[in-house]
Amino acid sequence: QDRAARSAAAHLAPAYLPVGRVLAGSLAGLACSVVHAPISVLKNRLQVAQYADLRTAFLAVANADGLRGFYRGWASDASLEVLLATVQFVALDRLRALAPAGLPIAPWRNSAIGFAAGALTALCTEPLDVVKTRLTTQPLHPTSAAQPRGRGAKPSANLAAAAGGKAARAHKGRDGPDEYGGVSDALRQIARTEGTFALWRGLPQRVAYTALKGAIWYSVYQHTRVALGGALLRVAGLRV
Repeated sequence: QDRAARSAAAHLAPAYLPVGRVLAGSLAGLACSVVHAPISVLKNRLQVAQYADLRTAFLAVANADGLRGFYRGWASDASLEVLLATVQFVALDRLRALAPAGLPIAPWRNSAIGFAAGALTALCTEPLDVVKTRLTTQPLHPTSAAQPRGRGAKPSANLAAAAGGKAARAHKGRDGPDEYGGVSDALRQIARTEGTFALWRGLPQRVAYTALKGAIWYSVYQHTRVALGGALLRVAGLRV
């Protein structure tokens, strides 16, 4: 994402650089969401103990919904990635501007910048992260093509479970009842039935995780970029 933002900056006037960075980072995040959405679906289902192992989870999702099952809640995942990139790049730009001009930024300052940007990003995106987890872990609803056929065929356990206690406030989907009908519906239902603060459940843990990750990522990235830049300059000097 940062590489995409730097590439956009090379082709934009200075007044449009912040917009270019945000736009490039958002598009990169959107592209990433297409790739890691299936991984996120499987990870979330394993984390809430719906399945015992990765193979079981993969086969259950594939047999129930096919490829579409691996993109359950993709709209929330894509929205989260775009918002993450937007907040992250704006925060990094503003925090870097606070450093003394004309002087190299010390490693501890880079760590502090990454830490603060990560914490702010987690704070702003927590509701979408909660919604994404809820959407990607909804019970599976096998299609007619995926259900076993024949005289001895048994209905899917997941379908039976989905028709249970949550049916009272279920959203009718094409393949069966879903508790949430999408991002906006999940936001409304959680806020109405559990309270607005439920959208920030797990915030301290996520802030700590994202802030520490940001501190490590940004300081290592900046150090590596400077080191490689110096090495390339030395190699160019030797060739001359």
